[in-house]
Amino acid sequence: MAISGLITLATPGVAVQGPSGMNGEKFIIKGHPNNTGLVLLSDDANSGSTGGFPLAAGDLAIRRCRDLSGIYFNTDVANSKLTWFMVE
Repeated sequence: MAISGLITLATPGVAVQGPSGMNGEKFIIKGHPNNTGLVLLSDDANSGSTGGFPLAAGDLAIRRCRDLSGIYFNTDVANSKLTWFMVE
């Protein structure tokens, strides 16, 4: 069974913690194709809307972790989205 999801980042500068409880090993995280700004990935909830690893629309990152709760997502444009997929 594939586990995937969509995270909406409503407010720039307000970090959203990733979901927990998936018990995976590797995740693909991708900036939604309709985004006009950047989605930022960080291990720090206080990174703001300018800190972190940037993903533009269509960009992807691969992350090894048990779940996404240790990652905080932020944006520089309201209502940006990202999709994620558990690979293993």
